[in-house]
Amino acid sequence: MEWYHMETKKIKVLIVDDSLTVQAMIAKHLNNSSYECVLANNGEDGWMALLEDESITLVFADMHMPVLNGMLLLQRMRESEIERIASMPVIMITGHEDSDAAKRASYKVGATDFISKPLSRSAILCWAGSYPRPGRAIPARENDIAQDVRSVLHDNHRLNEFGNTTISYSERHNVHA
Repeated sequence: MEWYHMETKKIKVLIVDDSLTVQAMIAKHLNNSSYECVLANNGEDGWMALLEDESITLVFADMHMPVLNGMLLLQRMRESEIERIASMPVIMITGHEDSDAAKRASYKVGATDFISKPLSRSAILCWAGSYPRPGRAIPARENDIAQDVRSVLHDNHRLNEFGNTTISYSERHNVHA
């Protein structure tokens, strides 16, 4: 019997943050069989990475950085003549000091979503996993579920954990879940 190994293409994620600790934490959570991370210390370096690496398909960007902050990087991306860059999902990383007005302004410029510090592994994976994989069409129902997870549950790992616990309980006690 022959075994075939179908190689899956990794999702390349650009992490733009002036904090090496935040970069390392996000990369640690995403660096697995599904994701490959590119790191940038400021918006200008992030912009250069986007121009040089056409395989990047998702960006996490801190709102506050030196040289070129996340908001200006986002604006530059949305105004780009390169469609791949102009339409790329951008998840803004916000701190507790960021006001709702700043978040609304980012949405107006074109932020796809926000993730707040402190960052949790499950939140990072949830947000990263909510966006299409290169070359893969997303069925409408799957897209709806991803939207629900992001907007209501904010943590599909907790949902899976709850579901598994419920099923286990129902099997042990012979009751319907």
